[in-house]
Amino acid sequence: MNFKLYFLTYSLLLIPFLQNAQCYTKITAFGDNEKLSYHVSYNLGFLWFNAGEVYFKTDSITKNNRKLIHFESVGTTYPDYDWIFKVRDKYQSFVDKETYKPILFERTVNEGSTYTYNKYIYDNKNKKINFSYEDKKTKKYSDTVDYPDCSYDPIALLYYCRNIDFSKAKENEKIPLSLFIDTVKYDVYIRYIGKETIKTRTNETYKCIKFKPMLVDGSIFKGGEEMTVWVTDDENKIPIYVEAKILVGAIKVYLYKSTGLIHPLKALVEEDSGE
Repeated sequence: MNFKLYFLTYSLLLIPFLQNAQCYTKITAFGDNEKLSYHVSYNLGFLWFNAGEVYFKTDSITKNNRKLIHFESVGTTYPDYDWIFKVRDKYQSFVDKETYKPILFERTVNEGSTYTYNKYIYDNKNKKINFSYEDKKTKKYSDTVDYPDCSYDPIALLYYCRNIDFSKAKENEKIPLSLFIDTVKYDVYIRYIGKETIKTRTNETYKCIKFKPMLVDGSIFKGGEEMTVWVTDDENKIPIYVEAKILVGAIKVYLYKSTGLIHPLKALVEEDSGE
């Protein structure tokens, strides 16, 4: 998968949604013009250093009289650390604003010596995806594949998950999800760990929901439960902090700026001034 959690790729569909066939839902956790910015720290031996940044942002557009949500995520390593593992990634996804049905997904991945370009155009009526693919070894080609119902690309899935109600989740419960990437559907899950209060590098304290997503092997991340994610325990459910083992070393991802939130950040714990 990739630098972002690319991360966060990677999160969740609750069992009740699947049981009730509610694959698509109205979004309430975020609005237009939200932007979340993160520092990414890399571990090499005994050293930790800030190696790059990643941001996630939302906006809305109207196309063919249809209102769409546009998600965009860009991850880059700082030039000084490109010699370790250069990353220049961009993901974007479009979904219907009312139904959240996927419309289009596009990613451009430059990671080390790897270059990959994908574009998916969804035909929801016929449950098909028209896709284009290109890498350094393969000439660009196009094809049509079946679209597995109730599955999302990494970015659309991440935002969808922010609407999950975790109040019914039990500790260590595995919550199934369906990820569609590289023309393959992956039946993975997240493991709900519980709730935890954490302090960030900016000395802010947040009440959080903690979970471990099952990852798929990729160019950066190991497969399995090699990532831990903390999201705010409030209506926003924004990722605050991420730890992950990667193929070489480990990374930590820290939120350093958020703008355009549509709900008060109730998970932020007000510090006692002592007065």
